[in-house]
Amino acid sequence: MNIFLTGASSGIGQTCYKLLVEQGYVVTTPTKDQLNLRHHSEIELLDLSVYDVVINCAGFNVGTYQGFYKNPTANQIEQIDVNFIGPLMLAKNYSQSNPQGHFVYISSGSIDNPYLYNLINSTSKAALRFSMDILRKNLRDFTISEICPGKTKTNMLKQNYNGTKTDQDIEDEYDQNPHLTTDQVADAVLFAIRNRIDVIKLSP
Repeated sequence: MNIFLTGASSGIGQTCYKLLVEQGYVVTTPTKDQLNLRHHSEIELLDLSVYDVVINCAGFNVGTYQGFYKNPTANQIEQIDVNFIGPLMLAKNYSQSNPQGHFVYISSGSIDNPYLYNLINSTSKAALRFSMDILRKNLRDFTISEICPGKTKTNMLKQNYNGTKTDQDIEDEYDQNPHLTTDQVADAVLFAIRNRIDVIKLSP
């Protein structure tokens, strides 16, 4: 089975890559220099027809800790691009070239419990879910799997704080709250691939 995986440089994507390779899958993982989800023309040029599964683990969350009003607009626009528009265009390309394919994406538990401070991050993920639900209803032979984890220990919190907190501060914050591991999320991705599951929600 051939798999195309974004976001494999760290976090959930990196763990998915290791697990899938261990299971014998052939996994292609473009670097950010090779594929930037903000550059929609790059997505259009991809040949995804040869892949049995496309997995999107890429995400962007810089500056969310500053809240809706203080986080710079540039950060918020990039969140929308990477968390919503880019993955949607990836699914568009893939479903056009492989009508019997399987698209897997990572959403977020914050969709179901949003706050003002993370409005852009939550709503961009919610918009992707809404769009994927529409595609799922209209693409009869195409499978779309949503993996929706709650708080997960990745580098996203470090990305969020953008150098304003130390690694130890971030580690302490994770220790104070229940959280999932990237291994747990990767296991859910593998289960969804093997069983063609529509939605898997994970709670810490």
